[in-house]
This record gives sequence, C-alpha cells and structure tokens, in this order.
Amino acid sequence: MTVTNSTIEDALDYLRTIGLRITPQRKLILQYLILKRNHPTAEIIFNDIKQQDSTISLATVYNTLELLVKNNLVIEIAAPDEKQHFDYFAHPHYHVICTNCGKIEDVFDYSFTTVEDDAHQKTGYKISHSLMEIYGLCPDCQILLNIKKN
Repeated sequence: MTVTNSTIEDALDYLRTIGLRITPQRKLILQYLILKRNHPTAEIIFNDIKQQDSTISLATVYNTLELLVKNNLVIEIAAPDEKQHFDYFAHPHYHVICTNCGKIEDVFDYSFTTVEDDAHQKTGYKISHSLMEIYGLCPDCQILLNIKKN
C-alpha cells in the first residue's frame, strides 16, 4: 500500500463523517499508524510520539486506539508476545506472524476477501469485515534456527 497525504486526509474525513472530533492527539496517533505500518503496541506508539507531543499520556493513546478500533479504522492483532498490536486497516489485508520473534508482515492480496462472500452465501450473514492471520517462521528465524541445529 502506498501512503499519501490523501490517505491520511481520507481517514480524517471518515472520522469527521461519523461525527468524531479531530483532536491533535487523534490525528497524531492516526498519522503514526498510517505512516509507520510497524504494528506497534500502545506503549510503542506512546514512546514514539511523546517526542512530538510531550503533553500526550499513555491513557490518551489507549483511549484513541479503542475509539479507532471501535470505528473500524484500526484493528488489534494478538501477537505471540501476548501484547495487543495495532494496525491501520482501511485497505484490507492479512497478516503473517512469526511464531518465534513475533514479527508481523502485511500481505495486500485482495483475493482473500472472497472468503467473506462465501461466508455470506453459506450463512446469510451481512459481513462487515474479516481478519486473517497466518503463523509461521520468518526468513530470519529460519536462518537462526538452522544455525542453532548445527
């Protein structure tokens, strides 16, 4: 996914459309998630953006993330490190997660959304969204584990 200023403006416009105020903190957190794409925890976001806004609190980060998740702009990812990670999700994609180091990669392949259509056809549900996670060993951990075996 290519990130542009219009991506950020589209996300902010969406929040305005659903009646949410665009506070400086909300904008900063949303921009961080859109630009970084690093699947951070709330603590990582807080530590990274407090340099830009020394008045922001960890509680504000948590509350903003909760609001963004509730309004379907951000998703939570349960990673092997047992912490909640967050991801901007306006463009559907799935995740591949390393079971050894916890690294999370985005895969932008929209063919997986056909599963939603199939679920609708088989159940009659009106599908709002879906999340898909695939687990395995990343290339770095594969190399590391092969070195340990020798």
